[in-house]
Amino acid sequence: MATPEAPSAHAQAERNHGLWIFLIWLPLAVVADLLIWLVWKPHMPPGTMSSSAEHQQFDIAVMAVVAAPVLLFVWVYAGYALVNWHRRAGDDEDGPPIHGNAKIQATWIAATAVIVLGLFVFGTVELIVPAGAGAGEGRRRSGSRTPHTGSRCR
Repeated sequence: MATPEAPSAHAQAERNHGLWIFLIWLPLAVVADLLIWLVWKPHMPPGTMSSSAEHQQFDIAVMAVVAAPVLLFVWVYAGYALVNWHRRAGDDEDGPPIHGNAKIQATWIAATAVIVLGLFVFGTVELIVPAGAGAGEGRRRSGSRTPHTGSRCR
């Protein structure tokens, strides 16, 4: 008569860890992004007392909304690994050999590249558009007329 396997060992082997990590991470990421945007952003420095400060506050909030899910994914993965893949009492065997997973590696590289390049484009556009490209739009030259009085600047 064959000895039945322990149900927990069989269930552990059949569990789709990627799906579980995703299902734990997704609601945490959504809640974190909503909290950042709706609760933290209105109180985030430098405030909204000027248009420049408002643009900076928006830029910082966007970067925080993009960074929070990445940080939470790393924390969720680390916590999940500690809970599910730690050494159990009486288990003195080595685990199965680890082989690379090209699909996961390609997804991770592509996702991080998209995030970094997206933030690069966002930062560049936000730096150039509100203030110009540094061609001196805000400076007045000596001898030019002032807009309100028509008198000359010295």
